[in-house]
Amino acid sequence: MRKLVAACLMALAVFPASRSFAGGPVVIFVPMPPPDVVPNPIIGALDNIHSVAVLSSIGSQFNLYNHHVIYYHDWSVGIADWAIDDRVEANLRGTLGKRFAVKDINYDRNALAAIPNGRWDNSKTPLQRYLSGLANAGVDAFIVVRPDVEGTVTGKPGLALWTEYGVSSHAPELTANYEIDIVDAHSLALISKAFSRLDDIPGNEGRVAHLSYGDDLAVADEATPPPPVYARLKQASTSLVDRSLAATLRALQFDVPVAGPQPKAFVPIPAGQDPYAPARSIAVISTLGDDLALVREDEGLFRGPETPMHSSVSDWKLDAAIEARIKSGVAKRFAVKDVPYDRQRLLWSNITGPKNTFAPYFPGLQASSDVDLYAVVFKVKMQVWDQNTGYGLGLVNDDDKMARIFANYGIAIIDAHTLKPLGILYGMPDTMLADAAVGAEIPVSLWPAVPPDFEAAQGGKVREAILSLLSGSLDATLKRGGLTGEMLPGNPPVLALGPPARLAPAVGNPF
Repeated sequence: MRKLVAACLMALAVFPASRSFAGGPVVIFVPMPPPDVVPNPIIGALDNIHSVAVLSSIGSQFNLYNHHVIYYHDWSVGIADWAIDDRVEANLRGTLGKRFAVKDINYDRNALAAIPNGRWDNSKTPLQRYLSGLANAGVDAFIVVRPDVEGTVTGKPGLALWTEYGVSSHAPELTANYEIDIVDAHSLALISKAFSRLDDIPGNEGRVAHLSYGDDLAVADEATPPPPVYARLKQASTSLVDRSLAATLRALQFDVPVAGPQPKAFVPIPAGQDPYAPARSIAVISTLGDDLALVREDEGLFRGPETPMHSSVSDWKLDAAIEARIKSGVAKRFAVKDVPYDRQRLLWSNITGPKNTFAPYFPGLQASSDVDLYAVVFKVKMQVWDQNTGYGLGLVNDDDKMARIFANYGIAIIDAHTLKPLGILYGMPDTMLADAAVGAEIPVSLWPAVPPDFEAAQGGKVREAILSLLSGSLDATLKRGGLTGEMLPGNPPVLALGPPARLAPAVGNPF
């Protein structure tokens, strides 16, 4: 919705052409390209470049935008302690050091960041003036990473969080709008240039480095982010910069391999901090993978609630794969056992009652003395993308332009002796951001031509994408929840005793 409105406003502001007739002026509007199209890179010859200096200026300020129906708040906070620019420089030195001699030089990051580089700015001359002042650089080229926004990309230059409320409200969106310039140090001519991007959708061109997160990243108008939110913003921004930097270098035709999530340092849970003690055995049951919700987003100014279709995918055997993954992960901490249960009744598992009250309900389980805990993977209805909500596993189609898979689930930990729920672990992405959406963009060609039925080859690719998404998510959720017997230093696992922040309004079972 925000992007549609932005495109209309840009078209009105930039391309009006009018003629006067007897009946009054007639205004003709030339349509703009769709927003958030990444500008094409400029690729020049680097044969004569042997030494470079790296300059980065995207990590001093973080911008926040809260857009309400008829007004907005726009402010910034200092983030020098995140050391984003140091991280960018180190990344580039390590990546480009195989091809160039990378030399350190002294430069003023704040002055570099202050060069206007918005949609309507021509920063060529100010940048050349700035670079010419770097005395005795002794290199063949400067590689400059600086805030930027151009073309139809939404947002403003730099790192930012954009949250909309009201008619087009949606989950906070983290944006990393910057460019990498390669400038000849002798002539100060631009050699190559690429706008920041992500390239993680197989078969698709690069997309803007914008990602939606959970409401736990939202910040009140004009406020300084509270310490927990500040820490999550740092973690999310660092991850987005790392991913987009690699993709942008690939767009500049540098050989940068695609890397998975960085491993985190876990330690054994100390005695007295294990929420599962004294339990020694566990039974794992998944009710997540029997169907997919197919949500079609209707691009319109006033859009009614989406009505998802459901595709039966029991033959994909997702639940068996999910259970196997979890059993493997918890085997270090527990003895894994299989016990009888009523699967059809357990499919009605839920955590909410009237008015979203927390009322855990897990029918179909039997009290048992043969196992200590049940771990039940169940479906939850939560926000997934913009205003869309999704229940369990599914796909969202953004008006035939983009598709997204999502996984909204919880893992209920239940005392097998008393059937009392001890708490919930809500699925998190592999970045381990609590309450962030678990999802990923996929080619829109994977949306069924005649929903809800997938073609055989198409369904195979969707299944593969979902299992890949769940692989990282389940691993993060199990570890962060302590089910592997490990924890992050200083962060003992905690079981949730209420619904997640992204919980969508629902009463009883969503069916």
